[in-house]
Amino acid sequence: MGFFVASSQRNKRATEKVVTFTRIVNGEKQEFPALILPSAKHGLPNVADLEKYLALMQVALAQKNREGGTLTNPVAFTSAQILRLLGKHRDSGKNYAEVNEWLDVLSSTTFIVQAAAYDKEGKKRREGRARFHIFDTVVSYGDFLESGKVADRHYVFFSKWQQDNINSGYLLTVDLQSFLQLRNYIAKSLVLPLQVWLYASRDRGYFEKRYDHLCHHLDLTQYHYLSQIKQKLGPSLDE
Repeated sequence: MGFFVASSQRNKRATEKVVTFTRIVNGEKQEFPALILPSAKHGLPNVADLEKYLALMQVALAQKNREGGTLTNPVAFTSAQILRLLGKHRDSGKNYAEVNEWLDVLSSTTFIVQAAAYDKEGKKRREGRARFHIFDTVVSYGDFLESGKVADRHYVFFSKWQQDNINSGYLLTVDLQSFLQLRNYIAKSLVLPLQVWLYASRDRGYFEKRYDHLCHHLDLTQYHYLSQIKQKLGPSLDE
């Protein structure tokens, strides 16, 4: 949520991004900030990184099924496998380089989340910060594995929190081919959060979000005139 910015280009000048989540704790509305620190070299993850991440999830879930329903590290795959799932040319050196860059971006981007722990009576016991990544370790094709052998493909070790979520079934279903048919990068960036926001508001039957909050969440430029806002968001909302 808010990890992949709504952009087709990398913003290498960004130093951080803060996404605020709201929860109801003991009847009180509380806000929890999540700080996302980008890769110093590549910047924040963007829509192209989201596409490759969704393709990787297909590979991971296929491995999970082969292993009897439990995903274990590492997840092994080739660049050609990711490119095939995304419908991209597998004879383009540029596309292969982008896969390697994507692995660098996701393994170096850091979450810092302010969290609180409560006892069974709902009283706050302590508050602190948690730091984590999406991948714990990445071994790219041609690099050395821990055993000393040269890797014949990419090997990704999911972080424990994500591995636990996958094995517990805490997942959103996304049709990758339908997702790839979307033309606008803002539309692609809305696919995941809209599922959460619409589900949370299902009792009301509609969903609303302030324009400035939406821009902050997606890392979009805010416009002051309605015509500019419609021009920027309209095509993606239509999709």
